[in-house]
Amino acid sequence: MNKSTFLFLVCCGFGYFFFMRGQKVSLGIKPDKTGYQLVKSPEDAMKVYSRTVADIDAQYQEVTNVTRDAITQICDLAEHDYSKESVLYSLDKACAYMSSFAGTVSLLSMVHPDEEMRDAATSASNNIEEFSIDVLSSNKKLFKVLKQYSENYAAQDQLTAQEASFLSDLLDDFKRSGMDLAEADFQKVVALKKQLVTLSTQFDITISQDATTVLVNKEELAGLSESLIARLKQDEKGLYELRLDYPTQDMIMRECSVSQTRKKYYEAFNRKAYPANLSVLQQVVSCRDQLAKLVGYPSFAHFDLSDQMINTPEKARKIQEDLLPAFRAKAHQEIQMLLKDLPEGVKTNSAGKMYPWDLGYTQSYYKKKYYDIDELALAQYFPLEQTMDQLFDIYQKFFDLSFKKISCSKMWHPDVELVQVSKKDETVLGYVFLDLFPRENKYGHAAKFSGIAAHQGPKGDYYPAVCVLVCNFTKPTADTPSLLRYDEVNTFFHEFGHALHCLLGGTRLVCQSGTAVKRDFVETPSQMLENWLQDASIVQQLGKHYKTGQAIPETLVTKKLESLKIFTGLMESRQVMLGMLSLDVHSAGSKKDFDALLKHHNETAVPDLVFWGANKMYCSFGHLIGYGAKYYGYLWSRILGADIFEQIEQEGLLSPQAGKRYADAILVPGGSRDPYTMVCDYLKREPKQDAFLKKQGF
Repeated sequence: MNKSTFLFLVCCGFGYFFFMRGQKVSLGIKPDKTGYQLVKSPEDAMKVYSRTVADIDAQYQEVTNVTRDAITQICDLAEHDYSKESVLYSLDKACAYMSSFAGTVSLLSMVHPDEEMRDAATSASNNIEEFSIDVLSSNKKLFKVLKQYSENYAAQDQLTAQEASFLSDLLDDFKRSGMDLAEADFQKVVALKKQLVTLSTQFDITISQDATTVLVNKEELAGLSESLIARLKQDEKGLYELRLDYPTQDMIMRECSVSQTRKKYYEAFNRKAYPANLSVLQQVVSCRDQLAKLVGYPSFAHFDLSDQMINTPEKARKIQEDLLPAFRAKAHQEIQMLLKDLPEGVKTNSAGKMYPWDLGYTQSYYKKKYYDIDELALAQYFPLEQTMDQLFDIYQKFFDLSFKKISCSKMWHPDVELVQVSKKDETVLGYVFLDLFPRENKYGHAAKFSGIAAHQGPKGDYYPAVCVLVCNFTKPTADTPSLLRYDEVNTFFHEFGHALHCLLGGTRLVCQSGTAVKRDFVETPSQMLENWLQDASIVQQLGKHYKTGQAIPETLVTKKLESLKIFTGLMESRQVMLGMLSLDVHSAGSKKDFDALLKHHNETAVPDLVFWGANKMYCSFGHLIGYGAKYYGYLWSRILGADIFEQIEQEGLLSPQAGKRYADAILVPGGSRDPYTMVCDYLKREPKQDAFLKKQGF
């Protein structure tokens, strides 16, 4: 979820101001004598995250004071004092410190169990992003310094490729921020940005804090095993509470044999954060449209994509439109196949179309009957701790790394774990915190949250990264460990891929480090790593029964991998639907009929399914905020990822030589190189769709 310049890094975070109360507080990890934050130990990594409201207060004041002073010094430089150290590196240090704090409070606002801490972090979020707008993205004196340095002094400084890229990106982003506008219009841009800060935070928080539950009795849970039912809470009347999280959704929509229960849950899940987020989204769209037009773009989609790999909405639309006929044809075949053998209780409408709440259950029924694939039985071979150890072993071999679990305490929740990642020469690359189980008021998806970005010091010394992986996996019970469904194992591979990108991407400039790449490329390394789970030898290495320790049977692996291609038409059609929806929501115009757009794109992408008219999923579609018009990037990244994986597959999935070549070419440069050029250089050709389509069974 990053771009390659400081404007994205500082705008991904937030801030909060209290008067000091005299409490003993932590200032986190302050910059060392080089001006960057150095994490020397696991204890330092734990200090990155505030423990109290007073900590947030103190850290905010410290970060804003240091940043303001640093930016002021740059703006006040005499021209004869311009150098890459005084201009570029001073700015990089200031932005790195601020974005680190921004990332930590962003995380805490999404996951902390204490309401006061969440509120403080949320307020902190808004304040520091507004602060960054004032001191950075709307700072005309700073833009003038950068422009003068670029035109008159950069050439004599003999900038490296990374430094030249950083300067170019800075100037481009300043121009996109409206620096050339008349003052009145420029101030409108600034005001709109600040308004979007508040609205975006409000949208995300409303999703994570929606506590809606669907209440059912035990008879309404028919089809679920006793062990699954035992995971559910009961209210004072003995009714079971179905929360709107992903493990519960998967369990109900795939395993519950009661169509009415599935329907009731589907309706609740697809109205999450409604109606609260409807007006918020309308305001976001209006503000974004106004902002784009003020800075000279016909729509926010044009503005949003102008600095991406796929740099126009027309190109993004064409990629998806070109693929959709093949996706839709396969989806039609898949639906017809399901309709020939519907499970008991599943009925179609008068036109013979299947209802959306019956799709997952019918797919699960088909896999069990014709492939002998029971996802819950398969999950017994993937207990979390064992799967995590095997994942580390795979990454250890391929990337030539070592992983060590570290005891951690006094973090934001007892579930939080810590992993130290090092090179074989014991150089510590960084620390990854894991927050893996759902709970009330916690971010409901899976994501990597940055804390401190990795960085190469001037003498080649390494400044380790700190980040957090947030997931929502099936929780353990008193007598059963957390057993991961195959999709959850896939999610773990994906998200840890983001962490490795963060740890290995140690550029000289922090604002180019790791995942600070163009947004429509950021998913490529993680999507690529998902392909490991389509290799039989890798799955067999991962899978061991949680009770017996017996390796997963080869026949089961074969059937599972074969089954991955069964319903890809439906899956990819849905991805196109979401990608097109995000483009159209951000097309020209300040008002959008979300219901009409959702209906149109559903019926265009998957015409064989009934569209439920009361669907309000856009109110909980967080990517509309975080990704804007760029949701197509998931499909695009998977195309690139499959192409890269095919190359690695030829060299060896556990080959450290292949791992080094890949890491050096794709991960280490971070956002310092154009990603399309990186991919072409790695492949030694232009990327193609062939590997992706083959893997998906087209």
